[in-house]
Amino acid sequence: DVHDMATIAAPVAPIETAVAVDPMVQQKVKDALKDFPSVKVEVVNGALTLTGNVSPEQARKIKQSVDALKVGKVNFNYTVK
Repeated sequence: DVHDMATIAAPVAPIETAVAVDPMVQQKVKDALKDFPSVKVEVVNGALTLTGNVSPEQARKIKQSVDALKVGKVNFNYTVK
């Protein structure tokens, strides 16, 4: 059998690599951090990102609260002072 290898299949549409964060998940995190008004919850490059200024004690509480939600990858980009 001879196969015609000159035919090229149309490329498959690229898979979107940016992971969209469910707005419900973002709201859960915001609700969990409502006692920390200095911390902002944003979606940066498809990942939840926390920014702001916190004390070491607040940082520990925030990490525990967010981890307990089991929302996946979270970037803790706040400044501990």
